[in-house]
Amino acid sequence: MEKSEQDGSTLRWSIAQRLEFIEFRLIWEGRINRADISERFGVTVQQATADLQHYEKIAPENLRYDRNAKTFVPGTGFEPQFLKPLADRPLLQLAAIGTGSVEPQETWFSELPPIGVAPIPRRSVLTTTVRWILEAIRTRSAIDIEYQSVKRPAAIKRSISPHALGHDGTRWHARAWCPKNRCFRDFVLSRMTQMGSLSPSTVDPELDFEWTTEIELVLVPNPELGEGPRRSLAKEYNMARGRLHLPVRAAMAFYAVQHLNLDLTLDPARQQLVLLNKGEVDAACADARGRTLAGLREAGHLLD
Repeated sequence: MEKSEQDGSTLRWSIAQRLEFIEFRLIWEGRINRADISERFGVTVQQATADLQHYEKIAPENLRYDRNAKTFVPGTGFEPQFLKPLADRPLLQLAAIGTGSVEPQETWFSELPPIGVAPIPRRSVLTTTVRWILEAIRTRSAIDIEYQSVKRPAAIKRSISPHALGHDGTRWHARAWCPKNRCFRDFVLSRMTQMGSLSPSTVDPELDFEWTTEIELVLVPNPELGEGPRRSLAKEYNMARGRLHLPVRAAMAFYAVQHLNLDLTLDPARQQLVLLNKGEVDAACADARGRTLAGLREAGHLLD
């Protein structure tokens, strides 16, 4: 994280982080004290005072001292300099706290509101698995793994060449070239039980056009809903002219459609959004798949 001073110089990371913390508290809690900075970052009260003065120098309209409350509060001309004041960030942090993925002290909240998160079974991914896969992606290597597919009674050994990570809404997978099946496939990280040695990959990941091709899902409120609910949904999802455009990789489109229940016919109260351009999505995915096969064949990875 870097932030430029008014004279064009760049702040040190440690200072920029504390100034971002000041702004976070001003936006989401409406107050900040010297002690908050001192306790969170382990700096002296004098340093915290200097940080507040530094922040005020960068954004003089953003900070004022409330003598009655004995705390710093947002100024009337507040304009964020370090953060985008989007609700997604604190809400995602609260959700992570609720699921136990993040400890409260790892966030910048001073007090947590009561929160409840619907439980979702967590898939256990080994730390070593993530380390090996990340290393294989970074070095463009093939890696030997032992993989337990739900379609087979026992785990089998195979070599894959991962080039990216994907998340389908509930689980992580590695997007990888599979020599056994001669195609690019998704391998769920939690199903990898053993990791082996690395070796040079022989496949260019740019041939995975299903991964590099971005398509668009066009969602609209379910037409079977009344006008009021449809108008409310359009506002809720910040739709433009009643449509929500979601960019997605062709390789991830199936997961997005499945995660949002766009492939099912349900009661309109449950299926509030529908996919308007299913034909276009199917055609774009098929085209990306065809270009992948053609590229692999031209590169000699497929047998005629």
